Amino acid sequence: MTKIYRRRFKGKRKSFLFIIFILLIGVIVAFNIADIISSMIIGKGSIFYNGNMYIPSKTFYAISCNSFSKKDDAILLAGDVASKGGAGYVYQSGDYYVLLSMYSSQVDAQSVKEKLKEDKIDAKIININIPKLEIKFSDSDKNVSLLAEEFLKVFEFLYDLSVKYDSGGISYEQCKVYLTTKIAELEFVKNLSPTTKEGLAVKNKSLKMVEILKNLTLVEKEGYLLNSSIKYAYFEIVFDYINLCKSIC
Repeated sequence: MTKIYRRRFKGKRKSFLFIIFILLIGVIVAFNIADIISSMIIGKGSIFYNGNMYIPSKTFYAISCNSFSKKDDAILLAGDVASKGGAGYVYQSGDYYVLLSMYSSQVDAQSVKEKLKEDKIDAKIININIPKLEIKFSDSDKNVSLLAEEFLKVFEFLYDLSVKYDSGGISYEQCKVYLTTKIAELEFVKNLSPTTKEGLAVKNKSLKMVEILKNLTLVEKEGYLLNSSIKYAYFEIVFDYINLCKSIC
């Protein structure tokens, strides 16, 4: 009886170990397949190091309060929008659109549009399509390539800053501190030495982005001047990023 039991136990143990082995093989294969599929779709994630960097395309949603066939008419309204805390950014897509703000979420943009409608403002949502960005680089350019992600991160930073400042969540002085801290985080860009034309393009646009942030620290505390300037700045940065994508890809 004892010998039979041991044989059965050994048989079960072998079966159990075999099942574990098969499961492990299955997990390894699954990860490899997932990695292959990911590489086929977006190149191993949003950023990867096999000689290329990839950031997927996306869409932002801007709120426009009016459009004009003549640029001068749009500029005139843009000044009025800026005096009330909106971006007052003039965007051309056929007609000239006066943009108030921009969102990475369509739901947020729709919510703002509905609120404006309650105030008798017939706003329109303008889709701002950002193309994918794929950069070839050498090992020495890895930091330059990583820098390309900062454009959209800075947009989110400025958007959050705008919401907090508009709502009274932070003071004028605190807003300046946040901006100064962000500038310090990006100062390393000056020391980068790209070896490719793509890397050089990223650095040049990044230097301009830092300059835009520095200009915000010089804005006076006067009415809605800083509110408007922050929104205008993130429009500038997003469209600079779009131009960067188009020039490289």
